[in-house]
Amino acid sequence: GERVWPGFTLGPENQAALVRICQLVDGLPLALELAASWLRTLSPGDIAAEIERSLDFLQAQTQDRPDRHRSLRALLESTWRMLSSQEQETFRRLAVFQDGFTAEAARRVAGATLPRLSRLVDQSLLWRDSSGRYHRHPLLHRFAWQNLAMDAALADACRDQHCRYYAALLDELAGQLATSQRVAAVARLEAEIENVRVAWQWAVARARADWLDSLAEGYGQYLVDSGLFLEGRAAFVQANAALQEDEHISPVTAARLLTWQAIFERTVGAVQRAEALLRRALGLLDDPGLANEDTRRERARALEELAAHFLHEKGEYEAAQALYEQALALYTELADEWGMSAVYNSLGVLAYYVGDYATAQQRNQESLRLRRKNGQRSGLIRPLQTLGMVAVSQGRFTEGVGHFQEALAYAREEKHLTHLPWLLADLGYAHLLSGAFDQAQSTLAEGLQMGQQRQEAQIVSVLDTLLGFVHLHRGAYADAEEQGARGLATAADKRFRFEHAFAQLLLGSVALVEEEWAQAEALFSAAAQTYREIGHVEYLAWALPLLACGACKQGQ
Repeated sequence: GERVWPGFTLGPENQAALVRICQLVDGLPLALELAASWLRTLSPGDIAAEIERSLDFLQAQTQDRPDRHRSLRALLESTWRMLSSQEQETFRRLAVFQDGFTAEAARRVAGATLPRLSRLVDQSLLWRDSSGRYHRHPLLHRFAWQNLAMDAALADACRDQHCRYYAALLDELAGQLATSQRVAAVARLEAEIENVRVAWQWAVARARADWLDSLAEGYGQYLVDSGLFLEGRAAFVQANAALQEDEHISPVTAARLLTWQAIFERTVGAVQRAEALLRRALGLLDDPGLANEDTRRERARALEELAAHFLHEKGEYEAAQALYEQALALYTELADEWGMSAVYNSLGVLAYYVGDYATAQQRNQESLRLRRKNGQRSGLIRPLQTLGMVAVSQGRFTEGVGHFQEALAYAREEKHLTHLPWLLADLGYAHLLSGAFDQAQSTLAEGLQMGQQRQEAQIVSVLDTLLGFVHLHRGAYADAEEQGARGLATAADKRFRFEHAFAQLLLGSVALVEEEWAQAEALFSAAAQTYREIGHVEYLAWALPLLACGACKQGQ
């Protein structure tokens, strides 16, 4: 910059724009030099905007350069002309790929042979990484896409073929996610996720229910495991909106897509919307026209999700148990041990909530047995977590910590990012109850950071409150109150009843030690009422003695 414009200096006001320019040209020396030549006229932000708008912006403003170095387009056109017509056709068809591709994908989507790929590598238009995936410079990708877009029919045909390929791939990978092949399947999904996202958007644009159905399970599960709930919600809202007018969509396909949207609606706190979607899905599966079609798996999935809503958001345990038992019966008929183990775990959580620890332990030991039989270690996370909760509730802290640590190790190893903040919350809580406050604080802080990064309001509320309890036990009452207020506000905003009452327990405890007796009693009373309504015995048993203490201090 200084060579072109001696007065130019790097500062906070232009740093972000300069980083963006470097990202747009991916460090290409000629492109950086051509971009810098505009500094006398435009701000770095304006230069970045112009590069995003058109490659033609990157050209010299003087005549003292060889023709092929006077603009980026001239350089690219010069290289383009050196290719045969078949190589040109291959290169522009490859423009439909995002963030790399395999030789097999290139062959299936773009008709690229290995000799043609090798020739493009020789011309520095592609490069091959150590895993065998092919990549190209972002500016080359834009150049190729502009060439492809000039033939709209060909561009659409290439995008169709790209979408078909990834729909078939995800259909295959989805079947591996609940098996011992999970690690390899997740690695493949991670490598291809940008292509999957592009394929999903194209399937939405085309309103292709068949492609969306094939993509849904693998893409949805990846997003859940990665904690990308907002992306998941947006993706399935778009898909269902695009198919709303499709009179020919299969009710089974529609039910599957609605169930996936409901899963993401629940995770972001839109629980009423989730319930409505699940009831719609179950209604579609009751269609008399499906009498000869096996819909048990789809019905079990929708029932399981609806039961989770009744358990966790509504606190209607009898209704939740009835729904879970219906789902379990269907999974048992299908001999689906993965589904069976998931429901056993959920029934164990339900038993834990109502204080039936013996049943909670029995249900989760059965879940654990089925998951170990499957050989897929990420499946062990939930039953181990619930067994840890039971152990901690019965005062067996060392055992509980062991279960949580084992589950955390599997979650990290298997890249189950969704589970991590919840497991850290449970582990931090166990440390808190056992008096290991330093370990509790560091563990809970790690979980809070993860939850905030993923914008997971429910666990953020829990972790704020738990950190508040650590501050309370250390005598830092102002910090405890501040943390509790955040937990309360987050829970109230998303209508998380358990979490809202949990924050009230903390704030009531702060009020109690600060001798604000009336305030403490009001908060404990509200928390106790919530736990009574949702039937959460353990926390009701926590709230009632505190309420009694607040009342006693006032002479009641």
